Amino acid sequence: MDCKTKIKGESIVKIAESQKINRRCVYQILEKYKQDSWKGLKNHKTGHSQTQLNQKAEIIILELRKRFAYGACRIEELLKKKGFSISHGQIECKTFCPVFDWEFSHAVA
Repeated sequence: MDCKTKIKGESIVKIAESQKINRRCVYQILEKYKQDSWKGLKNHKTGHSQTQLNQKAEIIILELRKRFAYGACRIEELLKKKGFSISHGQIECKTFCPVFDWEFSHAVA
């Protein structure tokens, strides 16, 4: 939606119809724009935010992966025995996410 359209005096209904969204969405977009200007209209990631792991836990996970080439299931099992409760998804993300160097993730797999 072009905010200039609203300034020109177009009705909310016409804006909603032209963008194929409902009126409530138009009002929400305008409110975000009023509050935060263009920054409020940026795309935001969906879903829940990921929990930050303790730095020591990250080091342990990466060391187990590097040293023994363990997968996420095995690392999760070992950490549970040691009293750590770290989810499979978090371990998998720390060991296999594309953020890490391609050579590292494929060399040890």
